[in-house]
Amino acid sequence: MSGKKEVVRKVGRDSGNGQFVPIKETVKRPKTTEVEKIHYPAPAKKSSK
Repeated sequence: MSGKKEVVRKVGRDSGNGQFVPIKETVKRPKTTEVEKIHYPAPAKKSSK
């Protein structure tokens, strides 16, 4: 594994039209929605000078 940190964010998406929906909505409608994980690099730490 590399030393780089990664941030993962979960988002809900409607399978029919592709619109983002709340995670709670995906629990209510599991047949027509899905939860996706979006990976992006962690923000760089600011150096204090």
